[in-house]
Amino acid sequence: MMKTKVFKASMHFAFCIAFLASPLSATSMALGKITGDLKSPGIDLKTTGPMVIYLESTDKNFEFAAPKKNAKISQKDAKFTPALLVLTAGQTVDMPNDDDIFHSVFSYSRPNDFKFEPYPKGHSRSIKLEHPGIVKIYCSIHEKMNATIVVSPTPHHVTVNKATRFTISDVPPGRYRIRTYGFLPSQDTEVVVEAGKISSTVVTFDSKK
Repeated sequence: MMKTKVFKASMHFAFCIAFLASPLSATSMALGKITGDLKSPGIDLKTTGPMVIYLESTDKNFEFAAPKKNAKISQKDAKFTPALLVLTAGQTVDMPNDDDIFHSVFSYSRPNDFKFEPYPKGHSRSIKLEHPGIVKIYCSIHEKMNATIVVSPTPHHVTVNKATRFTISDVPPGRYRIRTYGFLPSQDTEVVVEAGKISSTVVTFDSKK
């Protein structure tokens, strides 16, 4: 009986050691987090619209896997929803037509430019956006329809709305530039992320531009 208990205890100990040494556990422990304050002299950020905050690695060899799950921007009541979408370079976006009328989605934003011929309700079109940048999309049939897709150069991004703080979690260690897309341009900001630590920063917007 005693041998059985000792054997089980040994197996449990060995399992715990193997788990702690596994790549998955090491990866989880190696990530950091960024928290930041948003500031804009003379402007109350809590009264502004949505803003995208994303990270750009300073390492030219930075590699990542684009999300396998497709993003989505739908068409309903002659509008794109959401009007502002952020995804990762290399990620695919679906554009279903949920309207009772035809739509024809296109973009002139090179090198992510594309054009879909008109398609009816219940049908969808998809495109993989490979290049970081801002993609403005429109409908060639309804000129008032427009939306913006922010293609982030990394999977590390967040959208905030009427907020003065942001958090980006699960960031690999390294040096990053913080980029923004919204109502005002932000000043250049860099942050260093360390494994298992929280990096604090301040992003200031230039209200004069």
